[in-house]
Amino acid sequence: MKGHFGNWQQVLEHHAQTIPNHIALAKYQGSDNQALSYSQLAQRAKALAYTLSQHNKFGDRVMLLIPNGIDYVVAFFACIYAGVIAVPIYPARRKARDWRRLNSIVQDCQPNTLICLSDDSEATKDWCEAHDLNINTIFADQLNINDATLWQAENIDTHDIAYLQYSSGSTGQPKGVMLSHHNLLCNTGLIIDSFEMCQSDTLINWLPLYHDMGCVGATLSPLRAGATIYFLASAKVAQNPYILLQAITDLKATITAAPNFIFDLATEKVTESQKSSLELSSLRVFVNGAEPINAQTLEKFYDNFHSAGLSKTAVKPCYGMAEACLLVTATPINHSFKLLSVDSQALSVDKVKIAPSTGRNIPSSGKLITQMPLRIVDPATRLPLADGQIGEIMYKGDSVTRGYWQKPELNEQTFNLNIEGEPGFMATGDLGFVDQQQLYVTGRKKEMLIVHGCNYYPQDIEHSLLSLSKLLTPHGAAVFEVTHANNSKEIVVVQELTRESMRLHDYEPIFKQIRAIIAQEHELRVTAIVLIRPASLSKTSSGKIQRLACKQAYINGELNAVAQWQQPAISEVSLAPLHAYDNKSIENWVIHWISHRLSQSIATLSPSQHLMQIGLDSIDAMSLVNELSKQLALSIRIESVLSYPTIEQLATYLAAQYAQKNQTAANETPTEGVL
Repeated sequence: MKGHFGNWQQVLEHHAQTIPNHIALAKYQGSDNQALSYSQLAQRAKALAYTLSQHNKFGDRVMLLIPNGIDYVVAFFACIYAGVIAVPIYPARRKARDWRRLNSIVQDCQPNTLICLSDDSEATKDWCEAHDLNINTIFADQLNINDATLWQAENIDTHDIAYLQYSSGSTGQPKGVMLSHHNLLCNTGLIIDSFEMCQSDTLINWLPLYHDMGCVGATLSPLRAGATIYFLASAKVAQNPYILLQAITDLKATITAAPNFIFDLATEKVTESQKSSLELSSLRVFVNGAEPINAQTLEKFYDNFHSAGLSKTAVKPCYGMAEACLLVTATPINHSFKLLSVDSQALSVDKVKIAPSTGRNIPSSGKLITQMPLRIVDPATRLPLADGQIGEIMYKGDSVTRGYWQKPELNEQTFNLNIEGEPGFMATGDLGFVDQQQLYVTGRKKEMLIVHGCNYYPQDIEHSLLSLSKLLTPHGAAVFEVTHANNSKEIVVVQELTRESMRLHDYEPIFKQIRAIIAQEHELRVTAIVLIRPASLSKTSSGKIQRLACKQAYINGELNAVAQWQQPAISEVSLAPLHAYDNKSIENWVIHWISHRLSQSIATLSPSQHLMQIGLDSIDAMSLVNELSKQLALSIRIESVLSYPTIEQLATYLAAQYAQKNQTAANETPTEGVL
């Protein structure tokens, strides 16, 4: 029931007339009065719109400070009916961090009115008084339903702004994306077509409604299709993803969505006993989006839950962003997610080399969509690149907004850009490539680490930490690079602890684990690790890690640190040469070399340790091999470090090679004079 409409008031009015008794919104495990039909939703929206019209004029901004649920959607559509611009946020809790974000949004959009629930009235009042904010406050749960008859329709143009989507701020301060009625109608049309949404669909929405995925993808799109939405509490699902899977089972839900980390948590936390109670065969679409997607996550999730009826075609990696309303690329209906095996070393230098048997799997973020022309361009020149080459992702289309509220300079840098004379493209700041009409996203331009001429994506390093101790909060790490005035660089890991690990007295084992896994999997040497208190990692409202904010807090010394480790400056090794060439002498020399190189106490090193687990990076390993080649007068290959990974094994191998070389030389006979 996609229909052709000029604005969102027309969408809801149409459904209120054609399917008045069909359930639009309901609360999972709620009572009968916690559900609204399409006609009831329209009536409540009109009643609240009348109250709004008494305090606001057309185009005023109205902030929604409401918890997830039915009242949020009523308030959003009340703004639509009143002709004001909705600004979806979240309740004004008494957290300083929340207040800072709310203050920056208030300063940016200058709202005339706040809509909240009466339960939050005291916290909202405290916030306003603390920051001297003189803003009207309306309570969404105290409306007079009879006011619906007093509502008068506004003349809404299709290009009027429907709402401001404040970007999650993963790479900077929040910015208000101006989403017009036309933008939203175009993008929800693409979503409905991509996933074949219809009136018979049941969608479960646990995502924050102040986020584009929760609002556009999991609310406006199904409402436009005439479907039914059930709400779950966001915090409960994030803590226990079994609740989401149980709701799918109970409601025979057909569509839901989540960021990548929920798929990981479900695989990790749902027990075999819980899994036996699940029936997921009704699920046609389970969107994975809103953060970098991991191939291993997709495979493990499917492998873990296909016995519960999960179809492989249900798991739908997608790519999008608020500046396009939401969707840019999507895995089509009845298609399985696609993985591409590429050479890791080539990828690190922005090359794509297909390696079917030996490569690393990376996931497609969906197929290109005709209505959203997409190009991969050289970030420096903005010249288009051929398929299979990594560059900045740019796209255009009717879904793309006119820009950010009150930011003309930034809009000029970001929107309506030309690619070889073709206007209208938006610069995303994301990196990726296209292969066979599939988009592969590799990272963000601003967050990428460049070490020894190779590119490393922080999300890959962060993901490797998931295999470590339960003492670390899953998806609680931020990795970034800091360049100092003398051009020296640090690779920094900020990692949340769990509440259990807050009771520890010695964090050295955790530091060693982190250094070892990163050196082993990525051949990188971490130079600083900061362990911080639970729930203190800087994240966006949608749960994305704010790496740049973490970086700034690290530089300013503002992290909520529990323990910190710092790599001492690398010493230019100058050791006495080897005088004996047996394995014990070589072992001892290597241990002293590492001690000097990493400024690490000899007491912490032993012959049984893996070289890469000690914290050596690829450059350290090459330096060690080069020095050993000189000391032993042998031609040693870097592969030896992999074949003989411990200090003891390497020393034994080298001692044998040295002895063999000298034995061969002793047995050689002179050949002078022989023809």
